[in-house]
Amino acid sequence: MKPHKSSAGPGVGHKICCPVDFSEPSRVAMLKAAALAARLDGEVVLVHAFLAPVYTLADGVVTGSPELLQQITDAVDKSLAMWAADARKAHRGARFSCAALVGTPANAIVRHAKEAGCDLIVMGSHGRSGWKHLVLGSVAERVMRHAECPVMVVPSSHKEVAS
Repeated sequence: MKPHKSSAGPGVGHKICCPVDFSEPSRVAMLKAAALAARLDGEVVLVHAFLAPVYTLADGVVTGSPELLQQITDAVDKSLAMWAADARKAHRGARFSCAALVGTPANAIVRHAKEAGCDLIVMGSHGRSGWKHLVLGSVAERVMRHAECPVMVVPSSHKEVAS
């Protein structure tokens, strides 16, 4: 794995990628990312990754509906904007940008963090273990394994961050 090179030079604000799945653990991680960005004169890149809707036709062709994909993307964009507005209220110095990502969540997050020049990924964890972890997998674990920048996983039991 190559070392990550930030697009921000010394003394310049940092970029923090914060993937959310609109769950409570994601909200806690987002507030942690916002607190860090406010202290570092940084920006939170708030993202949500989802799989494109597809269906199989009788002749075996798999295709997706562009209209449905656009509806989902619009809904995700709206939700991300609302979450960013809430976090801005809690941490006034934090700046935000938002992106809806289409693809396998872990892969899309890692790719977007690299392409956006993020210095850090801050994400929540649902804290699943045992068979649930084996069956459902862990996006956070896959992101940690493949990201080219540091990853901070905020456990689901973590309390809201004070500014």
